[in-house]
Amino acid sequence: MFVGADDISACPAGVAEPTANVMVSAFGIWSVSCLNVDDTELLPVAINHVEKGRFLTVVGDGNAGAALDAALKMFFADQVEKSSAEGSNVYECLQRQISPEDRNGVLFVPHLLGTMLDSTATSGLLGLRSSTDRRVLIKAILEGILLGYYANVSLLPNLNAVGKIWLTGGGSRGDVTGQIMADVFQCDVTVAEDSELPARGAAACALKGLGRVQSFSDAPLPGVRRYFIPNPEMADYYAAKAELIRRVLLGTEDLLKQVSKLS
Repeated sequence: MFVGADDISACPAGVAEPTANVMVSAFGIWSVSCLNVDDTELLPVAINHVEKGRFLTVVGDGNAGAALDAALKMFFADQVEKSSAEGSNVYECLQRQISPEDRNGVLFVPHLLGTMLDSTATSGLLGLRSSTDRRVLIKAILEGILLGYYANVSLLPNLNAVGKIWLTGGGSRGDVTGQIMADVFQCDVTVAEDSELPARGAAACALKGLGRVQSFSDAPLPGVRRYFIPNPEMADYYAAKAELIRRVLLGTEDLLKQVSKLS
C-alpha cells in the first residue's frame, strides 16, 4: 500500500523531468513555482519530494491571475462584460490586440493584493500620457504581473540554471502571456496538452508505487500544446523594466503606505 502527494508536490512529477534546471509553474489565481533540489539549505520554502531523499523548493505569489482579473475589471470592464455575455475568453480577446514585441514606457506595479512580505503594499501605474491607448495599457499590465512573478521566483536558488519552464494553469492559455514569460526569464516555456499536471503527477506516483517505473523520469512526458522560445532582443527591455519597478518600490514604499491610509 502507498499514498500519493498533495497537488503542489504532484505537479512537478506530472512533467516527468525531475531535474534542477526544469521549473514547473502553475499560474492561476495564485502562481506556484517548484524546482527539484537535493538539499534544503538556504531555500525559501522546502517540502518533501514524492521521491524519498529529494525536496522541492517552492515560491507562491498572490499577484497572478487574481491581480490580472482585478486589473482587467478596473480598466476594461466593458470588454470583460462583453466577453462574459458572449461566453468568450476575455484574456484571449485582449491579447489579440497586442504583440509580444510591443514596447512601451508604462510601468505597472502589480501588487493589487499586497505582497508575501507586506500585505499593505499597493499597485500603481507610471508613465501614462494623454496619448496612451488601451493596447499599451493591456501590455503594461501583463508585463507588470509577469515581472512581479519573476521577482518572486528570483528567490529560488540557481534560477539562472533553469533552461525550461513547464507552464500550467489559466496563465498558460494565452500565447502573448507565454511569450512574455519566455522573454522575461529568457528560457523556453512549454505548455502541456494536459492542463491537469497534478493529476498526471498522481498517476506517475501510482506507476512508481506499483513498480511500473523506477523513477519519475521514466514516466511518459506530457504532449506539448504550445512552445515559446525567448526573444533575445527583448531581454534588455525587460531587465530595464524589472529594475525600474524595483527602484519605484524602494523609493516609494513609505509614500504608498501613507497613501493607503487616506481611505
